[in-house]
Amino acid sequence: SEMKPEMVNISELVSKTLTRLEHVSKDQKCEFRIQSNLVVRADRPLIRTIVENLCSNAMKFSSKRETAIIEFGMKIIEGEDVFYIKDNGV
Repeated sequence: SEMKPEMVNISELVSKTLTRLEHVSKDQKCEFRIQSNLVVRADRPLIRTIVENLCSNAMKFSSKRETAIIEFGMKIIEGEDVFYIKDNGV
């Protein structure tokens, strides 16, 4: 289907996704560190799919830790905005 770029608050999308995943895996303690108000121009369904996959992987790979720590943020590297999801897993 045709991409329809729009402004998306990716911080809110990551936060909602991690909160939903946290409720599914009730036995796991989680700490989320999410940089606020990061906005991107993207196709909403596509970016949602990407965020869900990355967040799901972060939860899965940190599941053996007593407390999963998952971070989302943005850095500027060589003049480019670089977004990341980082966990304390394997």
